[in-house]
Amino acid sequence: MFLLVAATFSTIYLTQPVLPVLREEFGIDAAKASLTVSAVIFGIALATLPFGRLADRLPARPIILVGGTLASLCGFLCAATTSFPLLVAGRFLQGVFVPSLTTCLVVYLVQALGTGGKSVRMRIEHGSAMQADLCFRNGRIVFAECGEEKGVDVVYRVICWQDAGTFRIEPIRSFPPENVSAPTDYILLEGSRRLDEHQAGG
Repeated sequence: MFLLVAATFSTIYLTQPVLPVLREEFGIDAAKASLTVSAVIFGIALATLPFGRLADRLPARPIILVGGTLASLCGFLCAATTSFPLLVAGRFLQGVFVPSLTTCLVVYLVQALGTGGKSVRMRIEHGSAMQADLCFRNGRIVFAECGEEKGVDVVYRVICWQDAGTFRIEPIRSFPPENVSAPTDYILLEGSRRLDEHQAGG
């Protein structure tokens, strides 16, 4: 699943370094070539809210697997086509399926760690300036920190992060003082509600 997520995220700006090659290959100007990037962004913008609603009603894992697989298949279509309109259409469809990962990944990880009863630290980097740490003790979130902010609000913030980022999970033996007391199921439910509001611009 990690490879699927990484491959899908990497497709967002995949064509940007080769825009001059696309211009020469298809005989188009710079504005048209840049559609291969903007079409993905447009697809993401259109599909983020629907996938957020879908994630409220269905388990996250199948959404991630199906959406990531379809995004990858669209990538193969883009690589094989000799038609520029079909290339743009394929890039748009890639964008449509990217939110299947961005809206569900954190929720899925929290669910999986909770179900498995793991004691781990999950470190999530959002862009170049923001980093959050979540600590799980026997599957329950007991500590959350993002810069100066601590506690359960950090978990809600992370759930609402929509941009591509990186994460790693590592075993933990020495826990910081607990600052999250709410049950994980409640946190996921409230986090999903806040995610809906965030996506709706509320």
